[in-house]
Amino acid sequence: MSLWPSAAVIVAAQAGIAPTPPDFSDETHKRFRGKLADLVALAAAGDVAGLKAYAINPISSSPKALDRYRNLCVMALGAGRA
Repeated sequence: MSLWPSAAVIVAAQAGIAPTPPDFSDETHKRFRGKLADLVALAAAGDVAGLKAYAINPISSSPKALDRYRNLCVMALGAGRA
């Protein structure tokens, strides 16, 4: 996932299609892999409230990617309920 999601990713989320999790395989993201796993699990469970409540401080690239992923998941799950 790039710094900003493409229009296609946003349209897909609005249509209820869950985004692909960001690639955190690089060493730079190592300390955030647990948070990503938490978000993936919440999204897989359809836990919108849990996703919204999950604390992320988007001050660097990894947390910003987590925040975008979470927001797209919330969008996709919300579209599926509309």
